[in-house]
Amino acid sequence: MKRMSLIIAFLLIVSSVVFAHNGALSLYLDDTLAKCSANIGPFGTVDLQLLYVKDQGPYLGNAAEFRILKSNGNKAVFNNVAWSTQIVATLGDISTGITVTGADCLGLNSDVTYIGTITVMDISDTDTFVVRVVEDPTALVPGIYITKCEEGNPKANVLGGWLVFNGSCNPAVESKSWGAIKSIYK
Repeated sequence: MKRMSLIIAFLLIVSSVVFAHNGALSLYLDDTLAKCSANIGPFGTVDLQLLYVKDQGPYLGNAAEFRILKSNGNKAVFNNVAWSTQIVATLGDISTGITVTGADCLGLNSDVTYIGTITVMDISDTDTFVVRVVEDPTALVPGIYITKCEEGNPKANVLGGWLVFNGSCNPAVESKSWGAIKSIYK
């Protein structure tokens, strides 16, 4: 019985972590947050929106610090970056580490804040690849950061998201009965 209680507690903790987060900089096809994958052919382009999704995190302050990587190396390129009109300064490059800054709070009272649009072009093949928001290695402590919309603009570490090209972002799940799962822990 004790083992079962531990399993249930573990599952509750994991499920709360999966469904809620303290903010994320992520990539989407539009502001509906509904699609996490796109198809792209050779020399095709796709516009990705870089969004801050607040969820249970703080409102986006006046800056964000991150970098964006492609899993297929030089087979895809970032063709163009168009920042939100609220962004007044950038320092660095999206591939190596960048800080984007606005004059005021970028996401005050907004659960989803548009930061910019990044155009991706596949210049080689149609293999599956992923574009991810990852930690800025040039930060004093590498991470993905935003400033909070508070006095003094304190930093907050947030999650990074991704978008899958020419593949599925929904991995196949093998169905199991509750009895089969319980038997693993006997």
